[in-house]
Amino acid sequence: MKKLIKHYEQIERLQNAGGLRKELNPEICIQIHIQFHYPEINIMKRMLIANDIKQIVQHKQSIPW
Repeated sequence: MKKLIKHYEQIERLQNAGGLRKELNPEICIQIHIQFHYPEINIMKRMLIANDIKQIVQHKQSIPW
């Protein structure tokens, strides 16, 4: 889970810098990452995991440090 959060943050930085293709976003990239490393997980479960990761990262970014 920690690895997926870090990956999401990296993809988000890449998107903000303008280096990500238009049809991709961090959530889709997480789904692809899960599909590659864990092919036994079905598409619905991947979508739920990616959404959870997105929510965690948004919550983490809303905390004032």
